[in-house]
Amino acid sequence: MSQPVPLPDEFSYLSDVLNRYTNHDGNVSDYDHLIASFTADDLKRVSEAYEEIVRRDDTRALSTFISQSFVPGKPMTRAWELFQLFDALARKGLKPFVDKEVEYSPAPRMLDWTKLPADLSYLREFAAKYGVNQFEEDRRRLAKEISDIELAELAALADRVRQPGEMDRIYEWRMQYDGDPEPELVAWLVQILNDLVPRLPKDKSKLDWKKLPNKLRYLAEPASIYGYYWLGVDRDKLLKEISHRDLLALSELAKKIRSPREFKSISRWLAQYGLHDYNNPEATLVYYLLEVLGEFAPEF
Repeated sequence: MSQPVPLPDEFSYLSDVLNRYTNHDGNVSDYDHLIASFTADDLKRVSEAYEEIVRRDDTRALSTFISQSFVPGKPMTRAWELFQLFDALARKGLKPFVDKEVEYSPAPRMLDWTKLPADLSYLREFAAKYGVNQFEEDRRRLAKEISDIELAELAALADRVRQPGEMDRIYEWRMQYDGDPEPELVAWLVQILNDLVPRLPKDKSKLDWKKLPNKLRYLAEPASIYGYYWLGVDRDKLLKEISHRDLLALSELAKKIRSPREFKSISRWLAQYGLHDYNNPEATLVYYLLEVLGEFAPEF
């Protein structure tokens, strides 16, 4: 759970709502469940807090306070979850939240990228663009809305960042300027790379397919081939170049996997691992094999 940080006196009027209705670590589904159980009194109490923020014109000040107190790896104020709560209520079409007058909007921070050494300057543009996605809902939205071209650019960036010694250099620079906004943006950029770009070994001999149960071992060979086509642009290219014979083989594989019992077994095995777990790339490859089948064998 996120640890609350004392609110400045100017925001003390929000303490009651914070204590009653937040502390869900910003989990969007938790807030959806929470408001489903709201009584008329609960809605009135939260509405009054929302309207008081509007009356005092505190949206920017509250957002800036949250932004300035939010440092990766350190306790953060729980106040930012108010915006998650308000957004969940707005999605339900409830007034006054639906007017979106109170949304997270911190004052722009002055950035000084001259402190970034020349050999790391390639991070600047990406950190400025993606590092602002610091909250779970923002990263989920990014994962849904990012284009194939943008994802391909991040994949190329991840390949560079993951070169031997590069992450160590990035970390050393971040520690040198710990607490400054630029290292924070870079830290969240790295997190987004971990979220969106799988770590797949280029040397396929390092894959350990013994992790697959014997009855699912038939997935190893196609996953070793098609699991690497995780980028949409790569799958588009594959679709143009794949042979008729290989396409038929994928269709047959899809038919086998399509049985409820088989698909349940595969899903159960995948659930044991994280999608982008570097220690278990085999699960990632199987997952993206299923993605390929979904596109190339429509009946799947």
